[in-house]
Order: sequence, then C-alpha cells, then structure tokens
Amino acid sequence: MSLLSNLVGLADTLTQNFGLQADVLFYQYVSSDGAGKPVYAAAVARKAIYTRKQKQVRTFSGEMGVSNAQVVFLDPTRVGEFDKIVTPVGGSLDTSTTARDAAQPIIGTDAFYDASNAGILTEIYLG
Repeated sequence: MSLLSNLVGLADTLTQNFGLQADVLFYQYVSSDGAGKPVYAAAVARKAIYTRKQKQVRTFSGEMGVSNAQVVFLDPTRVGEFDKIVTPVGGSLDTSTTARDAAQPIIGTDAFYDASNAGILTEIYLG
C-alpha cells in the first residue's frame, strides 16, 4: 500500500469513530433495459462523509455546474456518471425504490489514485 492509502485508511477509521460518517445507499449502473430504462445492481449500504454545501464543479460533460451536496467514499470505489447514491433525509435512510429513483444526479467526481491504480478518497458531487 502507498502512503496515501495508509493515510486515507486512518482518516476513515477516525471519521467513523467520531461519528462523522453517514449511511448511504450506492446503486451501481449496470445497463439499460430494452425500453431504455436504467438497470442497477442491488443497493450496497456504505459509510461515507456526507456534506450539504453548494460548490461549483466541472461536470462530466466538461461544463461548470453547481453541486449542492458531496459524498466522500474513503475506501476504493469506482463511481460512474449514471450510478445513484441515496443520502439520508432527516437523519434516516430511505431504502425504497422510490428514493433511488428520486436520488440527486451525480454531476461529477474527483479521486486520488494510489500506486495500484485504485481510486481512493472518491468525492462525488450531487446536483
């Protein structure tokens, strides 16, 4: 492991121990069905740093957009443009399909990569 991976692992442990991480549901986009509707893998419950703040970011299309929430995964994660993340609302996590379909779109991502080319400290910007 690289030094960066070790430091991010320490940050993950500390933020969990101090209660600074929230539960989120991560739905990875698989494909589209015959009618063009997206198909997602089963939801994966994850711990992440979740903040609600406005920030100007570069979107997947290369334009500037405004993100109103950020989710940070501290463990290696691949996040794509069509994936979905359901964040807590009012302190609780809604696990219904309706919540997934109403989830804020992912408008951009940033990540650091270690020597093994695994993305760590992945920040996801929600629109």
